[in-house]
Amino acid sequence: MHRLKAGIIAGLALAFQAAAPGQQANQHYPTNRPPLRQTKFVALPLGAVKPQGWLRDQLTIQANGLTGHLDEFWPSLVYSLAIGERFEAIKRHHATLPVIDWAVHPTTPWNYGLAVDREHPEKSIQVARQGRPGKEPFGPNDAAVVLQVQGRAIPGWTLIDNSAGPLPASPVTSNEPPVTLELIPYGCTRLRITEFPVLAR
Repeated sequence: MHRLKAGIIAGLALAFQAAAPGQQANQHYPTNRPPLRQTKFVALPLGAVKPQGWLRDQLTIQANGLTGHLDEFWPSLVYSLAIGERFEAIKRHHATLPVIDWAVHPTTPWNYGLAVDREHPEKSIQVARQGRPGKEPFGPNDAAVVLQVQGRAIPGWTLIDNSAGPLPASPVTSNEPPVTLELIPYGCTRLRITEFPVLAR
């Protein structure tokens, strides 16, 4: 996969798919295909999960304390495409309390390739807004910093089982009109595209 060094990484959190087509899903991890079934909690004995690699490193960092030097541990802020959202209530678990299972659907296009200078990607990204966070600092409309980058839609990159299909290999070609895309901090999004294919020059 091709990643932009300017902090554009990771994927699209539309939904999860646990079993590949043709495979039988574990009873605790059903696929995204309807009809949806309620999952069950799997009880694990104490000590059954032994973190290794990246997860162990992250736990060690947090055990050493983050206060006052957070930027030493995570110096890069990751950005994602701002995607419109439509919430659908799937199941209500309480008559009066807001305990609800929600599905979140995109209302705006998300399948873009970026027009980026591979040698100097930072020159392809502009700061559109920079200031103090709004009343909802981790909401998509109140991000303190908004970036802009040029891109084109990739019609062949579509949803599969309510999740983004495989990332097209870069470079990709597109005859769609150029558009200005807004990127907001990863934590301000619920639906997110954070890894993009790069357009051919």
